[in-house]
Amino acid sequence: YYRVVQLTLLGSVLTNLLLVFGLSCLIGGIRWQIQEIRITSGNVSIGMLLLATMGIVLPAVLKLANESVSNSNTDDDQITDSDISFSRFNALVMICGYCC
Repeated sequence: YYRVVQLTLLGSVLTNLLLVFGLSCLIGGIRWQIQEIRITSGNVSIGMLLLATMGIVLPAVLKLANESVSNSNTDDDQITDSDISFSRFNALVMICGYCC
């Protein structure tokens, strides 16, 4: 279920950034001919998307790198303490990023 939660969060972030922004541009373009987009808000959205994506991709890459290095017969689906601590750290960084 860990992977399902990761992909659900990633889908939610992508949907909010792409669908909401796209619809607001479409509706705004219908109402007004010329629109102004603030660069700062766009950069914040891109930064948060990058941070969320890296928080999901980095543990997967590290797990794949560990699988290629070690050839032991351990259960790869087990969530380790380092996975949990990284996930909690990533959650705290995301909370601070969205609140500030």
